[in-house]
Amino acid sequence: MGQPVVDLSNSANWNLSWNNTFEVERIGGEGSKYYPFPPIEMPVKLTSHVFAVLATSAKAGRNWKFAGFLNQRIQTGIVVGGSQDAEVIQARRFFLNRISVYLEPALTSTFSLTFNIPYWFQDISIFVWEYTGNRSDTTENLITEVREQELLRIESKVDDIATYGR
Repeated sequence: MGQPVVDLSNSANWNLSWNNTFEVERIGGEGSKYYPFPPIEMPVKLTSHVFAVLATSAKAGRNWKFAGFLNQRIQTGIVVGGSQDAEVIQARRFFLNRISVYLEPALTSTFSLTFNIPYWFQDISIFVWEYTGNRSDTTENLITEVREQELLRIESKVDDIATYGR
């Protein structure tokens, strides 16, 4: 399989699939101590393996850039403990105040994401956009191009044979 060919610059090709804001749970109510975020599981299934993620935080330090890791979550036919979910073990970084575009392997037709947020965060907002535009493949494009060229060459030879000797 070749590289995907997509039009990422067209805003009409993107759909906001999910967004949510999370705050940590304080220990003892209003104290300065808090429980870190558990892994955040996106409840929405994506169908496009091209997607974008943005994370923001109102309480983030001025110099913070790293927002956490994301993993692709797929369903398998393997049932353990009542769950069919598995994570593709390929954690990808995502960043604060920066839209990051990802191309995940097409292992299944749908998948969701899990976000692991660092322990020092007290709040985070996550936005996930799904690419909905046309998608082709460089290999498919090359096959189509070669097929069209070969078809023209074959038609030309047939015409030469048909007119040979006239």
